Amino acid sequence: VGSEMCIRDRVQLISKGAGHTPGDLVLYLPDEGMLFTGDLVFNDCHPYVPHGNIKKWMGWLDDMDSLEVNRVMPGHGELGSGELITEMKNYLLDLQGLARELYEKKPSDLSMDSITIPDKYKEWWFDRFYNANLQFAYQSLNEDSVE
Repeated sequence: VGSEMCIRDRVQLISKGAGHTPGDLVLYLPDEGMLFTGDLVFNDCHPYVPHGNIKKWMGWLDDMDSLEVNRVMPGHGELGSGELITEMKNYLLDLQGLARELYEKKPSDLSMDSITIPDKYKEWWFDRFYNANLQFAYQSLNEDSVE
C-alpha cells in the first residue's frame, strides 16, 4: 500500500532584478530542461515593454539562452522550445533597431501610431502594444544619449 512520489532532484529560482518588470524571477528545472520564464518570454504575443528595461531584459534573455533548455513555459502563449528565448530577443532587437532608425532620421512629423507592425510580428497577439513598445524604445534612446 505504498505510493510513489516523483521528486525533482533540482529546482533553481533565478533572480537578476529588472527586465520585463522591476523584479523578475524564473524557475528552472535543469534535469528536465524546463524553464518557466514569466513575462520575460512570450510566445507569438507582443509583450508590454514600457514596464521594463530593454537592456536588462536582453541580459536576462542572454542568461536564459545559456541554460540547457528543451521546453519553455512563457508568460503568455503556448509552451514551446528554447527557440522562444531567441524569438523574444529578436523582437526586442528589432524594436530597438527601428527605434534607432527613426531616432537618426528625426522626422518632424513622427507619430508612432503611424508605424506599421513588421510582417513577422503582425499575427502576434496583443498587437495593440507594438506602438507603445516602439515609443518606449525610442524614448530609451533619448535617455541614453543624455546620460
